[in-house]
Amino acid sequence: MKDKWLSYTVIVALIPFGVRLLVFIFTKDASYNYWLNEVDFIVFGLVLNLANIHELENKVIDNIRWKATVILLSVLLICFFTAILTIVLVDELKEPSSLDTVKLKYVSIIMGIITFLFSFSVSYRIKRIYQ
Repeated sequence: MKDKWLSYTVIVALIPFGVRLLVFIFTKDASYNYWLNEVDFIVFGLVLNLANIHELENKVIDNIRWKATVILLSVLLICFFTAILTIVLVDELKEPSSLDTVKLKYVSIIMGIITFLFSFSVSYRIKRIYQ
């Protein structure tokens, strides 16, 4: 059951997408841009990277260098996602927006996918170590 942490984490990280999908389905004026929101992808990346750190901190792993590298990379990704989230939230206070939301959306989606693949590889390696 412990090796399913990534599955549970991904499900929790996808909750904002599910809520936004329900709003999209039941609201007449919601657009596709509303459903594919960059903030949801940013939160997805934050949750997965926090889960990586949590999982590795609670495991005894012989390859300390690999563990430290993964934790460092997760922290750097958290800093990146937090910076992007801050930019988006601060920009929401301004009228009109000065951000290129299309580029920001693509960056958020790509980074979310990269983080998912990274978390999957961490989960796979931990599972292999403990088998």
